[in-house]
Amino acid sequence: MLDLRVRQRRAIAFRYRDAFADLPGISLMPQAAYGLHTNWLSCFLIVEGEFGCFARPTDPRTRRSQRGVPPSVEADASAAAVRRLRTLRRGVAEDLFRRGICLPSSSSLSAVDQLHVVNAVRAAAGVNELDEFGKPATVQSERMAQAGD
Repeated sequence: MLDLRVRQRRAIAFRYRDAFADLPGISLMPQAAYGLHTNWLSCFLIVEGEFGCFARPTDPRTRRSQRGVPPSVEADASAAAVRRLRTLRRGVAEDLFRRGICLPSSSSLSAVDQLHVVNAVRAAAGVNELDEFGKPATVQSERMAQAGD
């Protein structure tokens, strides 16, 4: 059963990656060259100057609109338990928290739910939504022209 869940979560992460392939400034967290990344969480990095918005919205209205697109590394790196730990590379967790985004990746997410997540991210970047994975949404005027109106 675990193998199935890992395959499903990897498929979701790669589906997201492919849906964002045309967007600058967003990338799936690197996969290690060794072992198998389970993609239990679908974590992406945002390059703010390229993507067009912050990974961590500061406006409460924006935060509400991005429900279901929570930040990565939710465990606060400044929490007392974490502060007591000796670190070799300071700032890694803070950096990931600042520019990371963790997308819903439950193996029970339907294709419709996944597309909703994709389109929320695409809207934040200010680009066209997708009607389905890999197909840009047809704008209303194009639909009317196709219908002969």
